[in-house]
Amino acid sequence: MKPQIAFTSPTQAEIDRAIARAHQMRSEYIAQSINALIARISGAVARGQNPTGARA
Repeated sequence: MKPQIAFTSPTQAEIDRAIARAHQMRSEYIAQSINALIARISGAVARGQNPTGARA
């Protein structure tokens, strides 16, 4: 005899928590990406380089 597996749907509260966490993770990723870009541009400017890597 095989055991029966019961699947339950998440509650609305669980769904809301998952969505809130996803939004938080997205915000953290965007902030980290922007900070990395600013650091890269700042470093290039400090070294007197074109931040885009293009040559004049």
